[in-house]
Amino acid sequence: MTDDERPKRRRNSTRDREKAELVTLRRLVRQLETHASSLRDGASSRDSRERLAAVWQRVASRQARARRSSEQTNQALYERVRGNADWIQRLWDLLQEKRYQPSTMVLSVPPRVPDDRVIFERLKHELAAQSVPAFENRFASDDGSDIWTHVERSNFDSELVCVRHLPFDVHSTAQAMWVAVTSTDAECDSLDSLSNIDRHTSKIRVVERTHDVCAMKYQLRVEMNAAIEGFSASCYAVVKQFNARDAGDGVVFTWRSISCLEKDVVGSDDIMWVSVRPTCGSQLMTRVAIVARSHIQGRRSAAFRASIVALADACVRHTLALTEALILDDALTKQANAKIESECIAVV
Repeated sequence: MTDDERPKRRRNSTRDREKAELVTLRRLVRQLETHASSLRDGASSRDSRERLAAVWQRVASRQARARRSSEQTNQALYERVRGNADWIQRLWDLLQEKRYQPSTMVLSVPPRVPDDRVIFERLKHELAAQSVPAFENRFASDDGSDIWTHVERSNFDSELVCVRHLPFDVHSTAQAMWVAVTSTDAECDSLDSLSNIDRHTSKIRVVERTHDVCAMKYQLRVEMNAAIEGFSASCYAVVKQFNARDAGDGVVFTWRSISCLEKDVVGSDDIMWVSVRPTCGSQLMTRVAIVARSHIQGRRSAAFRASIVALADACVRHTLALTEALILDDALTKQANAKIESECIAVV
């Protein structure tokens, strides 16, 4: 019998079906293992994403309040300008009439003003002798929550402790913080609602500036609530920046200043430490820890303790608000430039 004459074998359909099912099951097992691995990786980063989302929500709410407050402030200023337009003309006419009249002013000896150079040299000398305190253990928790507390050590000494989490990297935050504590240009609309400092009547002058030290003299007008009357203050300040090698894995700023209220012979001797460090588990979230200590001096100093504490509070709020605004403005500018570049490339 030849090969052509032999009967053909029947295929075992049951065995072929089992092989096909086995191949399918193995493929499904591999897919399930991949899916389970991705779920495990996602669960480990869920907490950090939730903390970052909470921080962004707080930033968005602060910016919304700032926009609403700036709109109200602009409207009030506009109404004030319109209401005072006639007074401007009357004053101008009065000045023109007085221009050719002889002056009857009696010159008096001006009061003695302290030498600015002596004050700044003293502050820089004291700042150089200051060491960065080990206060980081007080803010060991990285749960994303902010802190703002006042501690009254006595009738003459107070301490402000602040922790603010920002959804930005350490490098950008440290650069913006340095600009905020040394800049004389505070023309930012969001600051009116986030601090009590009246930027329209405040004056700041930089006396000396290097890459890591800045000396300033400024006059501030602080507007308070109904319980505390607004006041003006003159300040001398020196701030120093410690690089990453001195501050570990972040940046530390040390602030040394003396302040004097213009309405009475009372002042404040202040020192402040600002630590900018990354939070644990996230490179896109930075923890800013601030400790500001004030020692009140002068007669009736206890009566003006609330004003001195309010001045430190306003300065810290102003610095944090300006830091946040600078980072957001820089991010929006980079985003707009990138969009323009992409549109130009698309046209070409």
